[in-house]
Amino acid sequence: MINWTKLTDLKYAEISKANAKLINWSQVYQNSWDTAIWNDDSTACIVSWIGDTPATIAALKGVKTRSHKNLCDEIKVPGNKFRTKGVVPSKKKKK
Repeated sequence: MINWTKLTDLKYAEISKANAKLINWSQVYQNSWDTAIWNDDSTACIVSWIGDTPATIAALKGVKTRSHKNLCDEIKVPGNKFRTKGVVPSKKKKK
């Protein structure tokens, strides 16, 4: 069981919609596609965890890990797409 007592222990990654389809949701705090934090145009989400970077996230190319403070600072910047919560996109492929 994870101890969620310190926000400073949380680590985050912003991942694209395509990469979100590849991760094992049991390895991050957001336990499903629907509980992830999506940006305003629903093209990327933020997932979080405590401890070492989960294998499913580490395997993704170009994914940057952030601390709680860094993420909060980035979201405060005007124009950041995570300033307003986006709609959870459909996982289905368009035909």
